[in-house]
Amino acid sequence: MTGKKGKQNLKEMLQMPTKELSDLLREEAAKLGLNTHIIVVRFGGEYEPSKVTKFKNGIYEIVLSGLSILFDNLRSTLRHELYHIYDGHLEGKRSFIKYLFIQEPRAVIYQYLGIKL
Repeated sequence: MTGKKGKQNLKEMLQMPTKELSDLLREEAAKLGLNTHIIVVRFGGEYEPSKVTKFKNGIYEIVLSGLSILFDNLRSTLRHELYHIYDGHLEGKRSFIKYLFIQEPRAVIYQYLGIKL
């Protein structure tokens, strides 16, 4: 999808009903045994990257990139971000080297293969 039609389709897809997104979150979080009451999911802008953030109150926010919808990998992207929560990647002191060589590869492996390392 490119051009004006692609942008229109993306805008329509970003209007995904909250119930659908909540159901997807519950389904994928259950596979990891995560409590969905502390996870909020929202769509980001067209070029905003997908990411997960942990707030001081213990709530996690997952932002799903508009591009993840455009390329039809919403579930896959959600799985990736949930794995960061599951494996404790947002806990304690953060290290870019650890993130790049350990945490991110683990999340990618879970995202595509469903293997928990």
